[in-house]
Amino acid sequence: MGTVRAMLLSATLLAPLGAHAALEWENDYQEFERKASDGSLEVRYVYRNTGNAPVVIKNVEASCNCTTAEVTRLVVNPGESGELRAVFAFGKRVGLQRKAIVVETDDGQVKELRFQVKIADRVKVEPASLVWKKERDRKST
Repeated sequence: MGTVRAMLLSATLLAPLGAHAALEWENDYQEFERKASDGSLEVRYVYRNTGNAPVVIKNVEASCNCTTAEVTRLVVNPGESGELRAVFAFGKRVGLQRKAIVVETDDGQVKELRFQVKIADRVKVEPASLVWKKERDRKST
């Protein structure tokens, strides 16, 4: 009976060593170009558990308050896929903007997902004012 118990105990202790979670991302960096009038940008990151154990997403944190991020599933079983959706609100920002989202899982994996967007400035008219002279004023010059 002692041998059977020892085998069961060692199998129970070693089973977790053979089980591993592996959250893989289709891409971790994306680039965009938008107009300031668009107001915001939605970015999507697809993930898949390629391991043989469930992965629990413990925390998702954006690099600034102008970006929100959420995942479609917090527990990702082996073979399952999900999606992280981030929305970046431009506010008055223009030019090149770089943002990051950090995803932490229960297996200790920390993944940084990044994106950058070049926001075209609104049309600027220069000079800011223009003076049209009347026909009679032009003759005198």
